[in-house]
Amino acid sequence: MPGIPAYGSGGGQWGGGPGTGDPWVQGGGQFQQNGGGQWGQNSWPQQPGRPARRPGGKPNPLANLQLPKSPVVPAIGVAALIIVVAAGIAVMRGNGSSQQAGNTTPAPSTPTSSAAASPTTNPQEQQQASQLNRLLSESGGDRGDVNRAYLAVMACKALPADQGVFAKAASNRQNLVTQLQSLSTSALNPAMIQALNGAWTASAQADSDYANWAASLTHGCKKGQANKSPVFKASFGPDGTATTDKQKFTQLWNPLAGKDGLNTYQPGDL
Repeated sequence: MPGIPAYGSGGGQWGGGPGTGDPWVQGGGQFQQNGGGQWGQNSWPQQPGRPARRPGGKPNPLANLQLPKSPVVPAIGVAALIIVVAAGIAVMRGNGSSQQAGNTTPAPSTPTSSAAASPTTNPQEQQQASQLNRLLSESGGDRGDVNRAYLAVMACKALPADQGVFAKAASNRQNLVTQLQSLSTSALNPAMIQALNGAWTASAQADSDYANWAASLTHGCKKGQANKSPVFKASFGPDGTATTDKQKFTQLWNPLAGKDGLNTYQPGDL
């Protein structure tokens, strides 16, 4: 071609075979197809460029492809890009975690109430409860005697003596009611005081009925039939009331007694 000495026939830098003007033909030239020459087929050049034409005179599609001068450069660039991207992700994650940690509000702690741990004691209540506790200690003194007298009447034994035991117990119960009513109980639970008053009043009535029962059998008592007397059945009402009120009282008294270090009671103890 005119003006391009590299493709002149028969020589020059890109000289082909004699008279061909094509560097891809057989026989000599820098790009010989077979064998000798600087760029034979077995030693294809990597850079700086590729010939514009292929064997047979067809355009070479790789002619305009520019290869990097050094394969190390793109490798370094890719590695640097990977490092930059990884560092950016780490920073983003760190900021997100820090923000999330900063936005986290700690759970409020539940304050411990000293009042719940140690209930406050009213001095007036404690004083009145202590006085009532002394009165309660006197309530069970007749219990054993009453039980023994009851069994004796059922067996028709010592009826006058049994009558005296019941009468004494009734008197003692009534005396407890009188003392209870004289106590100052304004700081105590009114329902508790009412239950105790009702229990002792009903017990006094029941003991009085037992005394009348024993007296009624002194003129004739059949063993095993003493509890069939109408006088004995009259004691059922007061006795039931006394039992119910004793249960109400102990349910209210025992928690208070436990708090103030006083005696607790079961219904039968009263």
